[in-house]
Amino acid sequence: MKIYIALWASACREFRDYEEKITDIVEHGTAHQAMTAGVFVQNLNAGDRQKLAVKTVLQRHDELDVMAVYLPLMASTNTYYSNSARKQVKTDMSERYDRADAEEL
Repeated sequence: MKIYIALWASACREFRDYEEKITDIVEHGTAHQAMTAGVFVQNLNAGDRQKLAVKTVLQRHDELDVMAVYLPLMASTNTYYSNSARKQVKTDMSERYDRADAEEL
């Protein structure tokens, strides 16, 4: 609970700081800490949620309990709002990321 509240408080002060903190928890924390961070990640926008979920899956793919939290976040939505079309657009997740971004993840 302390991790969740700390992430929430940090995101309220400086919105982009949460990504670095979550990445640090996933890389260096226990499985339980990574799962708690995953519960926080569920409340983020789809792009950030998927980006953090992909990073976590690549780093902790051998921990089934962590995967149970993060795998659903990778495919939780397949729509986005297109400014040019001025409407929601359904798309395959692979179309959202260019090759350089995918290789970085």
